[in-house]
This record gives sequence, C-alpha cells and structure tokens, in this order.
Amino acid sequence: MSSSQTLKQVANRLFPGIYETMRWRFGMPGRYRRIMTVVRERTQGRVTAGPFAGMVSAEATSGNHIPKLLGCYEQELHTTVEQCIQRGYSSIINVGSGEGYY
Repeated sequence: MSSSQTLKQVANRLFPGIYETMRWRFGMPGRYRRIMTVVRERTQGRVTAGPFAGMVSAEATSGNHIPKLLGCYEQELHTTVEQCIQRGYSSIINVGSGEGYY
C-alpha cells in the first residue's frame, strides 16, 4: 500500500465528512470527469447562456466548471453584470474574484 493510500484511509477514518468534501473538490471522481467531458465537447468550451454567452472559457482552477459553461454559474449575479455592461464603465474592479471568472 502506498503512503498516499494510507493517508487517505487515515483521513477518511478520522474526518469522514471533510475527507468526502475534499475528495469531491480535488479528486474529480470518474463520474464528474465523464460529465465534464460531454459538456466540454458539446459546448466546444464556450459559455452557452447568461451575460458571458459565447465567451471561450478556460478550465476552472477551482470548483465545478460545468455551471460556467452552461451559463448558470452564480446566476444571481447575472442582472448586476448585465447592468454594469449596459452602463459602459471603462473599468470595473472585482475585489475577491477568486479565480477571476468575472
């Protein structure tokens, strides 16, 4: 047994909830990979809806990339983003932008 397998077993025993969360966040289980492959192929890497429709999107560096390609990522912000676009600001500062999707 490799040291990484041993570490995973210990983490799972000691912190089952945290281990599962981390596995989903960083482990990208096979099912998610297959779904992501289908979405990426069908969208050709372009955002399909929302204020960024048509934009070519790089792979997500964190979180789930599927909602970004489908155009429903942080949908509650779409109206605000569209209002900013309509106002024609020359610059917008996004503090706390994470990976910089916006």
